[in-house]
Amino acid sequence: MIETGSFIREVSSFGQGPNEYTGSIFDSYGFDEKNDIIFTGDSHYESCKGINLETNNVELIVKKPLIENANERIHTSAPWLIKDDTYISFCNNRTGKDKIKLIVYDKEGSIMKQYPNYLEFHKGESRTNQVSPGIFYYYKGLTYFKEMFYNDTVFSVDENNLAPHIIFKLGNKQPSYYHRMANDNTKGKYLINFVNESNSFVLFNFIYYTETETMRGPMGSESIAKDRLTHTGYFDKKTKQVYISSSPDYQKSGYILTGLPVGFLPISINKNKEMIAHIDPEELIKYKEKIDPQYKHLLQNIQEDDNPIVVIAKIKE
Repeated sequence: MIETGSFIREVSSFGQGPNEYTGSIFDSYGFDEKNDIIFTGDSHYESCKGINLETNNVELIVKKPLIENANERIHTSAPWLIKDDTYISFCNNRTGKDKIKLIVYDKEGSIMKQYPNYLEFHKGESRTNQVSPGIFYYYKGLTYFKEMFYNDTVFSVDENNLAPHIIFKLGNKQPSYYHRMANDNTKGKYLINFVNESNSFVLFNFIYYTETETMRGPMGSESIAKDRLTHTGYFDKKTKQVYISSSPDYQKSGYILTGLPVGFLPISINKNKEMIAHIDPEELIKYKEKIDPQYKHLLQNIQEDDNPIVVIAKIKE
């Protein structure tokens, strides 16, 4: 069923019923893999429903954390499970001067810990608001976090401590946090938008712009830019070397599976260290004569307007 792309089952549905959702389905950072629960927002974003992927039942409600100090502002999206009934969320710095970066809370919305934000950016007259769940992942039972795009550090985090874990040495490729709203701020810079790791590797993706027409909209809503390249890379923990993808023969750089002549970018890595990604059918058709015979029987009937082809690749250790 998986190989053919045939429909397997539906997970929940939009509606007013007891096991339905009325708001947004959050992205992969709103997924509790330990308990097979995906989170959705309610219509007013005051709480999140946790829907079990196997039963399609709403198994819990996680209320949004409420700040008692009216002068403090937070804008959180998806909850990330730290341990039983304890969650953490990234607080988007929407005004440019918000004072909280991460917030730890229970399912009732009671705050257990706040991690401060020391960074500011110049918002000017812009009305755009950044909306990002942050980058979270598990490794050896611990939670790790990185802010999207404009910083260089992965932190280990729990309900008591926040500590640097990985630092990307970007040099003059580091984008300016303060000038993040400027039109040309991202030109020639590396914007890291995915990180995960295994025992042997640290894997990451980053966006690289070569023109001045860069990101203007909120996170996840980028303007069309010339020569925007998304690359994959990894750090080999044994050799202490960094490798970055390059596939000039194809439109998209990224990881390449032997026999498939297109690159793909991981969007998540699960607890079994399987990399989840997708391939654009339209791009694959352009290079169909280079598809290895072992895959041709799976891809012989694809059309340009088909749904993306899901790729699951096991990371070797």
